[in-house]
Amino acid sequence: MTMGIDLEQELKEKYFLKAEELIQEAGFEDLLKVKREAFAMLYGKVKVYFQPIPRKKRNILRWKLAKQAIDELKEIKAMGYRDECGNRHESIFIHAYILLEMEQEDSFV
Repeated sequence: MTMGIDLEQELKEKYFLKAEELIQEAGFEDLLKVKREAFAMLYGKVKVYFQPIPRKKRNILRWKLAKQAIDELKEIKAMGYRDECGNRHESIFIHAYILLEMEQEDSFV
């Protein structure tokens, strides 16, 4: 059974708004912007992704504060890259998402 496109978009929008509300309540709307083209559902949970955050000193400090304030906030541990000498470096962006509980009426399994 497949969901209709309108219903699927409506479901996504519901969780996008929920994530934005949590971010706004915590005061991090300037740092975390919902990435509306990325969304995942898994095992009764919903992942809402955010736009990549440039890894600058101020952003890193705010990111750490945001993770302390919002328990559901997670970071995708990117592999980073290796330079010409083979040394490993972090990604230049923080890739974040929030893990929300799926509401009972939204589960279609």
